[in-house]
Amino acid sequence: MIAEMKNNHPHPLSWRLWGLLLLVAMVWLIEAYDIGLTGTVLPSLKAQWHLSAWQSSAVVSAPTLGVALGVFPAGVLADKLGRKTILQVALLYYTTLTVLTGLSDNWTMFVILRFLAGLGLGATFPIPYTLFAELAPSHARGRSAGILDAFLSIGYFTSPFLASWIIPYGGPGGWRQMFYLGAFGYLVLIAIMRFVPESPIWLSQTRSAVNPSSKKLWSPTFRRQTAMLWIAFPAVLLLFYVIMNFMPSLLIKEGFSAHQALLFASLIMAASIPGKLIESWLVERIGRKPLLISFTLFAGLFALLFSHLHQYSEIIMAGMALSFFGIAVDPAMKIFTAEQYPTAIRAKGVGAAEAVARLLGGALAPFILEQALSSSGIQGTLIFTAVVTWLGTLALSLWAKETRFVALG
Repeated sequence: MIAEMKNNHPHPLSWRLWGLLLLVAMVWLIEAYDIGLTGTVLPSLKAQWHLSAWQSSAVVSAPTLGVALGVFPAGVLADKLGRKTILQVALLYYTTLTVLTGLSDNWTMFVILRFLAGLGLGATFPIPYTLFAELAPSHARGRSAGILDAFLSIGYFTSPFLASWIIPYGGPGGWRQMFYLGAFGYLVLIAIMRFVPESPIWLSQTRSAVNPSSKKLWSPTFRRQTAMLWIAFPAVLLLFYVIMNFMPSLLIKEGFSAHQALLFASLIMAASIPGKLIESWLVERIGRKPLLISFTLFAGLFALLFSHLHQYSEIIMAGMALSFFGIAVDPAMKIFTAEQYPTAIRAKGVGAAEAVARLLGGALAPFILEQALSSSGIQGTLIFTAVVTWLGTLALSLWAKETRFVALG
């Protein structure tokens, strides 16, 4: 089994590795569904609890702040205790907190539970692509990440799609049912415990001595890539949060009904699924750096275009293009991040980059975006999004080094 998973394996993925890939992908599908709940239930919470702009921002930012605080410690622990161990504990924890969120009877309780669930979501996020970067052969790492990430988009699509039917017809408590469906995570946990192995590269690393100086993310060896990732990753994740958490509100502001906004938001999110599948093919052919630069460049352009359109059909098409490039770039960013560091600090480096990205792009930015939406409308919101995205493009252009086919050590 371990020999089959070594990174220099020259053959295509075996059926067993494909099965493991799909099983690990289910973790991200459940997690994406969970994260997508925030944006999909926000209009219902605004109406039921009469939330102010600040309270709405807190609803959006609470789980993301939890993710930002949970992701780095999880990376450190995953380097010490193993990838599978942290994945199992985190999945059990956030599934339980998600189900409990459905019992919230006020804004305060909701925000607290979403923050606590976010800690577990953060602990989960870096593990699947760190684990599979160490399971897959080097020539298939990018493709594996693209397929894994496509399941994130399926989860993000599932959340608003189900909400478009459950919430309008489920009465005042329709939004609660969305959280109860998160209990499916328990079934995924059982399958992970039974079938997913620990990373053989990590197991091998724990048996050998590691130079302590090589464990510092800001050492001369790693500070260039760390700085680049801490700029580019937040820019990429900002695109995701704009589409996931603000798209229903943006569409409602454009005149769509609540049902239409949720339905079309799910359609816009679905456009990222073929985007990620195409990305998974391109990233192994043109490389990580060219793909990251081109996709972020186009995403910024379509964000600007979206802000200047008024016809419903044009808005939907621009939103789908924004999703195609802006969310489909995620798997390349993630596998590129995992390839920047050696095994001894890979999960730590990935966790740190994710933490910074989610703190800046997911927790801080929503407050700015909510205020921009209230004061400057859609144009101000999406101009800000485009500018931040292109800052990430600039960082990648100046400092990124290609890692395609590089063996992990």
